[in-house]
Amino acid sequence: MADTLYVLTVRGDWVMSSTFVKPIRISEAMRKVYTFSGMWHSRYSAQMGSKQKLTVIEHHCIAYQQGEHLIIETLPGTGDSYLLARFTVDGRILTGTYHSQNTPGTAAQEAAYYGAAQMILSEDGATITGKAVGFGRSMVVKVSDWQLTRVQNAAALRH
Repeated sequence: MADTLYVLTVRGDWVMSSTFVKPIRISEAMRKVYTFSGMWHSRYSAQMGSKQKLTVIEHHCIAYQQGEHLIIETLPGTGDSYLLARFTVDGRILTGTYHSQNTPGTAAQEAAYYGAAQMILSEDGATITGKAVGFGRSMVVKVSDWQLTRVQNAAALRH
């Protein structure tokens, strides 16, 4: 079976389980409909600090797409923190990880945050919304709302 991938879970010298997984393939038609490359505005909100104040963090980002892989990162010099997110794209579903590094002047004082994210692209391809899960300084797992809004697509950036 050329189109089946075997995923094995190994513990020590023992194979604990195996799973048959169909590889994710994005059709050419789907790739034309949903193009992620370009500029995006990132906005996520989370309860932060000892008083659990709702804090909104925003970034101006650029997205790079290569097949089913998507990287989103902060444009240099556009904010008080740096964001890097890596996703695997399956149609309109994005699954991946993020890392955010704050500058010394922010309330988070150079704190680094990282975790996982599950996002869904809107049908018109203009917005990606979902949730990010990570942890704070108090070592408590937190869930944040996250939204990315398209500012400009890659074709417009070339002109």
